[in-house]
Amino acid sequence: MLLDFGISRLMSDGSSEVGAYATPRYTSPERRSGRPAAVADDIYSLGVMLDELLALGGPAVRLDGDLMAVAARARAPVAADRYASVDALAEDVIRFQQHRPVRALRPSRVRRARLFLRRQWRACAVAACALLMAVGFVQRIGDARARAEENAAAASGIADLLVAAFDSAEPGIRGDRPMTAREVLDLGALRIDQDMSASPLVRARLQAALGRAYRNLGQPREAGALLQSAVLG
Repeated sequence: MLLDFGISRLMSDGSSEVGAYATPRYTSPERRSGRPAAVADDIYSLGVMLDELLALGGPAVRLDGDLMAVAARARAPVAADRYASVDALAEDVIRFQQHRPVRALRPSRVRRARLFLRRQWRACAVAACALLMAVGFVQRIGDARARAEENAAAASGIADLLVAAFDSAEPGIRGDRPMTAREVLDLGALRIDQDMSASPLVRARLQAALGRAYRNLGQPREAGALLQSAVLG
């Protein structure tokens, strides 16, 4: 196959007449108007060829804005709007292959970011995994701290409940007769019902602790009621 973009000249012996031969489809507008051949004509012809190759690639290829922009610049109607050299055209094609922004198109920040991700997808994948692990680690630390604070609040609530119950068991309050363990638990259960300041979790743990204490004293009815309340929250 012989491709002639129209920059060759046929010169007759001893004659100054110059004839130009080219396929009209690949001929630049200035060549068709009779101007002398130039590098811009080659770039135009290459742009037409690139456009035809993109058409053969199907709709998916045609939708690629970067390659379409390269082809459009190469076959621009005005020579000054085309690439300055074939090397510049080739460089833009290489930039497309390397997932870099082409010079024929001013990409948006989103487009630059997408090209960067395609170009550095391995590093971005590693960074994303590291970020997810860091976020997960921080979240686990936060969850652990929250659980520790809840446990501390529950322990403090149980201690306060016992202290209040024992204070009520002092002889000065109850007379000479000491309070029984059952009475201490009854007082504790009453305080839980009346104390609205405790969080639901602390309240549930206090009810569970008292429920187990009732069960150890052989009081299944009271134990069951408190344990059920602890589960239901």
